Amino acid sequence: MFIKILTKTYKGRPSHYASLVENRRVDGKVVQIVKANLGPVTEEQIPFLKAAYALKKPRLVYDSDGAQGHEKAKQGGRQTALPPNNTHRRAKDVN
Repeated sequence: MFIKILTKTYKGRPSHYASLVENRRVDGKVVQIVKANLGPVTEEQIPFLKAAYALKKPRLVYDSDGAQGHEKAKQGGRQTALPPNNTHRRAKDVN
């Protein structure tokens, strides 16, 4: 399964819609079956959605300006890696 992004342009503005899609072989041909429509998404959410459903989980990188790591790396900016999920602490664990 993977995330499929459909981009439509309405009045000159692009809109992005996400779907959870599965490839299956039917009668010798590969067809894509939509498992769930996730609805409209922003352009900033697309890489995170794709990473969530990727087989090999990439390590997402961000910076303080909100730009993605690969864009900032081209400009020579500083990057910060996101911590793994198990390092987050709940409020009741801190006390």
